Amino acid sequence: MSDLKVGLNVEITGKIGKNGRPLQGVIKFMGTAAFKPGKWIGVELQTPEGKNDGTVEGKQYFSCKPNHGMFVRQNQVSLVKEGRAAPRGTSGIARPSTASPQVIPAEHVIVLVT
Repeated sequence: MSDLKVGLNVEITGKIGKNGRPLQGVIKFMGTAAFKPGKWIGVELQTPEGKNDGTVEGKQYFSCKPNHGMFVRQNQVSLVKEGRAAPRGTSGIARPSTASPQVIPAEHVIVLVT
């Protein structure tokens, strides 16, 4: 399965979260599953926008919080380059960083006027 492996941060292609940004998470499972033929990637999402807790049809493939788990095909994920993923438990609000600068879409910028 290419450069993908358990523990890497990925973005789910074509899946947009409630915050308007692509869903991201950590690969927790790779392999075949009993629920459908083929190879699957189990991802623990950063936000509760998944479909399970790593268990499908009574079989546990990995463990995570309820609604944080999602199974996708390899062509539905892409590796997140370092510095792109919001750390677990954060809001994704931009903060000063030593990582390379990133463009933040205007609709995600809040301007406070005092």
